[in-house]
Amino acid sequence: MTTPTATRPHPPATRKAWQTALLLPVLCGVQFIDAFDVAAMGPALPKIQQALGMTPQTLQWVVTAYVLGYGGFLLLGGRLADLFDRKRLLLVALAVFVLASIVGGLATSATVLIAARLIKGVTAAFTAPAALSILLHTYDDEAKRHKALGAFLSISAIGFTGGLVLGGLMAAGTWRLVLLVPAVLALVLLILAPMVIPRPEAQAERQRVDVLGALTVTTALMALVYGVSLSSSHGWSSSLTIGSLAAAAVLGAAFVQMQRVRRSPLVPLAIFRRPGLARGNITILLLQGSYIAWQFVATLYLQNAHGWSPLEVGLIFAPGGFLTLLTAQRWAGQVMRRGAWPIATAGMVLMLFGILWTETLGSLDSILVFGIATIVMGLGFPMSYVGANISAIAGARPQEHGLASGLFIASAQVGSGVVLGVVATVFGHAVHADVADYRAGLAVTLAAAVLATAACLTGLRRRTAATGPNQASPASDTLDA
Repeated sequence: MTTPTATRPHPPATRKAWQTALLLPVLCGVQFIDAFDVAAMGPALPKIQQALGMTPQTLQWVVTAYVLGYGGFLLLGGRLADLFDRKRLLLVALAVFVLASIVGGLATSATVLIAARLIKGVTAAFTAPAALSILLHTYDDEAKRHKALGAFLSISAIGFTGGLVLGGLMAAGTWRLVLLVPAVLALVLLILAPMVIPRPEAQAERQRVDVLGALTVTTALMALVYGVSLSSSHGWSSSLTIGSLAAAAVLGAAFVQMQRVRRSPLVPLAIFRRPGLARGNITILLLQGSYIAWQFVATLYLQNAHGWSPLEVGLIFAPGGFLTLLTAQRWAGQVMRRGAWPIATAGMVLMLFGILWTETLGSLDSILVFGIATIVMGLGFPMSYVGANISAIAGARPQEHGLASGLFIASAQVGSGVVLGVVATVFGHAVHADVADYRAGLAVTLAAAVLATAACLTGLRRRTAATGPNQASPASDTLDA
């Protein structure tokens, strides 16, 4: 497999050993707080509802507002990371994240808290692609790059799992810690980042930004996420849901047409001809959607049907999260040797087995049954995630790394929202659901996982057809369109 290379931002001789050693932990820290912030909020929602007197309809916006800002601004954040100083972009976004977290942690009204969550989501849309773009530009040696990439990707799993566990612990004291603790972590990163992140290479000329295109695609993505979010409370046939999704479709079509005629487009459409990018994005959309939706159904079942506490649910997810953390780097190395799609396909087979294990037995009652499912999926998820991610960014040129990263992360967010929206519609509110309702929710997650497996298999089949069954090389399937 080959990946694009980039010139070092400045000569290695000017960097001290401690700066090099701390760079990856700082970049991984950015990824960690994004995942932690999303997961930790869940266990705190009942306390927030009680403290601020929020209705269930208003309470959902504590989560939805974050996703709305994150999903809506990701493409803009990714493109700005390519066109401008990605280090400065990361620092400014981190500073705003700290302020928004403090405001949210001290909020005494639902409006202030929801606004703070929206702003935090927007900042994450800039920090995530900027951090990944810095990583890809800094590590120009292929082996070191994929080792660093494996660590960067795996930290999301530990952040999410840690958020579930620690969110329950913090909420037991006060829900405000769930917002204030990430503020402290982000402040530490904000202090370290200027010292360890290399200066970016000088821009040959000032780049132009497609402002109208940025506004159009941001509005389209926000309308899409908003429409899907409404489906669980208003239904898919609601005029508000249909109107939001129709607006997203019209704005999306208008954006594509703009990018065809713009001299400096926000998203050059040629990037979709880059090898592996489209298939990698389709795979992560379905993979992330199925995994998040499966956790959603399982969490509700264990809490509502069996009275588990948020902390107990978080602990049952912990082994899968730690397996992802421990193995992601290994799978990144295996992708270099064996190719992206053999690894991603094997991972999806494990994901399918994990979902089927709970669906077929029809029983999440047994800790042993559920524990086996989380372990199997904890092994399969990093295989598929790393394979899809490396495939999606491997064909991108150095000046497209931020955009390719933004597209990949946006696909994961949209996948989570869409699949979860379908599950919520099929599943209902789940407060008084019976086993059949939970099985129906699991069936939706299984369908998404099957489609993700099919996407992986097309990459595997194309690789074999291109090189012959006995001559396939890792490069051929990673860079295959």
